[in-house]
Amino acid sequence: MQENNINFPPISTSEQLNDIIQSNIPQISQIAQDLLRRSAQLVACQMAGITTFKKQDMVFVMEGGLFWHGDNYKEIVTGTLKDLEPKYKTDIAEIKNSEILGAAKLIS
Repeated sequence: MQENNINFPPISTSEQLNDIIQSNIPQISQIAQDLLRRSAQLVACQMAGITTFKKQDMVFVMEGGLFWHGDNYKEIVTGTLKDLEPKYKTDIAEIKNSEILGAAKLIS
């Protein structure tokens, strides 16, 4: 935004980013959408890299409001993942309180 001399207050949460996308603010919403898309594509790159390294189908537990509620975030991740790693099946799961229960589920 600095490169384009756009004056807009900084944001600090993914919820604010999503709100800006939904607000259809000229130039600003497109920049926010581009940032969200790049973020989702980078997540997909990491998942594809892990899946390729492991050479097996994988299930990834995802958490966070941006992944589950961001403007097409999950769809961008899954679409990019299919393009990058079509050989293995990759599922995405949501486990409530996974930050607490995740380690316990690994050993049970």
